[in-house]
Amino acid sequence: MSALERIAERLMNRLGHFFARRHDRRIDEKLTRYANTRKENVFLVQIGSNDGKTNDPFHDWIVHYDWSGLLVEPVPFVFERLVRNHHGRSKIVPVNAAISDREETKKFFHLRACESSDIPWWYDQIGSFEKSQVLKSQKDIPDLADLLTFTEVKCLSLTTLFETHRIPKINIFHTDLEGYDFEVLKQLDFALWSPDLILFEHKHLDYANRNACAHMLKNQGYKLIEGSADTLAIKNGCSS
Repeated sequence: MSALERIAERLMNRLGHFFARRHDRRIDEKLTRYANTRKENVFLVQIGSNDGKTNDPFHDWIVHYDWSGLLVEPVPFVFERLVRNHHGRSKIVPVNAAISDREETKKFFHLRACESSDIPWWYDQIGSFEKSQVLKSQKDIPDLADLLTFTEVKCLSLTTLFETHRIPKINIFHTDLEGYDFEVLKQLDFALWSPDLILFEHKHLDYANRNACAHMLKNQGYKLIEGSADTLAIKNGCSS
């Protein structure tokens, strides 16, 4: 395969999200109905944004309806793409940080930037505080150990993130955190924020944490729709 062919294949891999739906049909329908009903009146908080476009369930609505929000991504080279992809959107604030339970600097494991067509397009979406979590993808990325690195990232609690940026509300709260989703959701003060929709990745949660997360959300007045990889929590009374 020529260099040009490799570049073309890599590009098609990165554009694959335009041709495949990320979520199950019921989740897609609920998100679409909510977005088209609320239109521009949405504030999104997204933890684990990646580049804000690739495989992002909210990108098109952010663009079409000019949504407001905070998009949080810890990996520097991915964050640079996030900033470029939302350049000129004054209501979108990219934040280069990770969410933890305290303000600290912490090792965040991820793969180095790579343009090879031999690795999956999602290779830069598997970052984690836990090295072992990243290594779980070794069966799909044979050279993973050679690409594995870490960055000392700035960590914030949700409270600090919200206070720093003085957010007015949260309509949608989205996490995509390779198994760390429940740890972040536990920090959400439902008495203060109570988002209409919460979308989180359950794929990497173990049985106990997945059940505990579902129980917590149901106790906070949410009904759940479980897809193959993600769960959508809808606040009781929300029109979605």
